[in-house]
Amino acid sequence: MPEVSDNKKSNQVLMKCAIIVAAVLFVEIFGFNMQSFFNTGLRQYAIDPSFVSANPAEMQYGADKKLHLNPQLQTASFALGANVPVKNISLTVSGAPQIANVRVFARDSDEKFKPSLVYNKLFAVKTSGSEVFLKVKSRGNLQDVIFEISKNANADFAVSQIKLNVTPPFNFSWLRFFVILLPVLFIIFSRSYGWHKTVTDLNDKTYKKASAAALCLAVLFSFFIYKASTGLGKPTSVSYPFNAAQNTADPYLLVFDAFKKGQTHLDITPDPKLIALGQNAYSQGARENAQAYALHDYAFFKGKYYVYFGAAPVILIYYPYYMLTGSLPSAEKTTFILSLLCIVFIFGAYMQVVKTFCKKVNLMLLLATYLAILFGSLIFMLQLFAYRYEIAHLGGYLFLSASIYFAFKAYNRIETLGEKSKGALFLLLAGITFICIGFTRPNVLLVGFAFLLPAALKILSNKNISLNYKKKISAAFVAPCIAGLALIFYYNFARFGSISDFGTTHNLSGIVIREFNPEMILRLPRAIFYYFFDMPEFSPVFPWIRSAIHTYNVSGSAFYGDVNAGIMLIPLTWGLFLWWKKNPEYSKNDSLLKTTAWAAFAGTAVSLIVLYGLSGVVTRYSCDVRLCLFLLAGVFMLNCYNNIEGDAAKSLIFKIFAAACALSVFFGFCLTFGGNWEMWNLVKNNSPEIYAKLFNLFI
Repeated sequence: MPEVSDNKKSNQVLMKCAIIVAAVLFVEIFGFNMQSFFNTGLRQYAIDPSFVSANPAEMQYGADKKLHLNPQLQTASFALGANVPVKNISLTVSGAPQIANVRVFARDSDEKFKPSLVYNKLFAVKTSGSEVFLKVKSRGNLQDVIFEISKNANADFAVSQIKLNVTPPFNFSWLRFFVILLPVLFIIFSRSYGWHKTVTDLNDKTYKKASAAALCLAVLFSFFIYKASTGLGKPTSVSYPFNAAQNTADPYLLVFDAFKKGQTHLDITPDPKLIALGQNAYSQGARENAQAYALHDYAFFKGKYYVYFGAAPVILIYYPYYMLTGSLPSAEKTTFILSLLCIVFIFGAYMQVVKTFCKKVNLMLLLATYLAILFGSLIFMLQLFAYRYEIAHLGGYLFLSASIYFAFKAYNRIETLGEKSKGALFLLLAGITFICIGFTRPNVLLVGFAFLLPAALKILSNKNISLNYKKKISAAFVAPCIAGLALIFYYNFARFGSISDFGTTHNLSGIVIREFNPEMILRLPRAIFYYFFDMPEFSPVFPWIRSAIHTYNVSGSAFYGDVNAGIMLIPLTWGLFLWWKKNPEYSKNDSLLKTTAWAAFAGTAVSLIVLYGLSGVVTRYSCDVRLCLFLLAGVFMLNCYNNIEGDAAKSLIFKIFAAACALSVFFGFCLTFGGNWEMWNLVKNNSPEIYAKLFNLFI
């Protein structure tokens, strides 16, 4: 009988899925493509580009019978007088692969004033040519129409044909079809087979299979970003040896080159005018007045260039890659490798933290919070905007998550097995990875230390562990930290003559980097506002959410305020407000959880004081504190759900938390593409067709 029941249930599920597939297919064909089934009913016109009106400095008609935009310009326009009824316009364009945009201004017989903006269209330009369909509808006859084209500077662009009242194209989008279909199918399977009620202790087969699926999803998305970021055949490896002056976009390449040559300064000769400025070299105004060329955002000290970023990525990624391939990785490949490592170690860190603070958890919520942590931490945004800064932040994420993983792995084993565990080995690895943060993104050490300290103190206060074993495990963690700290001091002294000088005060940028002063502590409330509550800009078009500039400087000195999106945008953060709830089901570590939360909050506050006071405000800076906060928020959500009694209440809380995680993933996805300046978006720059498909997905 159970088999019959199972078969009947499977048939019902398949029937529901078939209905959903048919419904989504219907929406795709007859909803998004409805216009293609109807002819305009108006006469079609093909207009030769030679008949349009344009400023010769912007556009010219060529011998190939195409209207060519001036390659040096980013914006140009041309006008057309029609005096016929119009329901759409089609442009046939060609040129260098790029993203372009057209704004259409029109005036019809009902309009007495100047043409009004009636349509926007973002599209991908192909060398072979493509059709751009514009939904321009006139009331009566179309009198005048102006096309304003925006394109890349120094890029070819031509219009070969203009048509009026064409049959709308049928454009079935498999991407849109599956974006709508797959979430609905997942919900059907989850509700039908009770996936949303599955409870795990992080050891069963179901947990392992589901975890593998979640990891695969994250890896696939990271791989998509990597391929899209290098889409136009952009090299993913750099030949070595090279001319250092020609590779200044990636400072880690230059550090590798310097190390290979047995030096800490870069093999680039500074402009003599820059050297002659002395201490005035750090003033952008002085550099401009002296017409002295300087490498932007590099440290300059005693007539030599240095990189103020930590050297850990060079040791971890560049050296092994060079030994294996004989070349060096591009920034895109480096961030891809770091992203993959972050995916794995953040998963490991979260699972160990959950093992420490939760007895049993809802499997779907566990994996939903994990994906929310990944996207909310902006791992994929850092990967997509692959540049010098993003490599440092991803390296910080990697070593922070690895140190949390090894430290809590050691804690859990010592709590379970006592002195028979291999706690010393894991604490040794925790110490190594922890101090590596200082070689990558030193500011992350503040919140990382605060997050790990309570667990360390609890182990050391455990009366069931002998004093000798406590000394052993303490030495295992502290020894690599001391050795690493000594190496950091030596590296700083070798470059800047001081063990505490990381080079930031010698940085050549638009703003003179300040040294810390106690007055910066008073700016904590403003730092909290900007880093937590400063909201981005929302838009009806992809990527729907963009970081924005809202800074209002009242500090009395130069301040770096850039595009920013506050942490509270990610709904997972709201789980932090559950810190006060007790966990009677697993009270053994409840006090440790509270202490860890308070310590993390304190570490976050100190980190924000340093960030806001010494650096400024920009979305990526918040990555220094996001991970620890999100790990805690996930645990608080899981414990809150476990402690809810009653099926109805549990179901409601599940839906709320699942929605928060889904929104966190979605908002993180949006910021992946919109969290930084658009001109640095590698998918837009290197895979214009993919970007255009995403942009026009629901338009």
